[in-house]
Amino acid sequence: MVVHGHIALDDKKIDAPSYLVKSGEEDLIGFYKGSVMEKYHKDQVSKAGEKAE
Repeated sequence: MVVHGHIALDDKKIDAPSYLVKSGEEDLIGFYKGSVMEKYHKDQVSKAGEKAE
């Protein structure tokens, strides 16, 4: 997922698997905007919320 550009750190694409996440950056990890995985994740979170109601 990293190599294919789906991962971002503070909204900046990370495409190097060797990137070391520094202490305190963990909460900044997410999906890159426009990534297919970002849309898939949002859909799954939405479905989970609907089931919880």
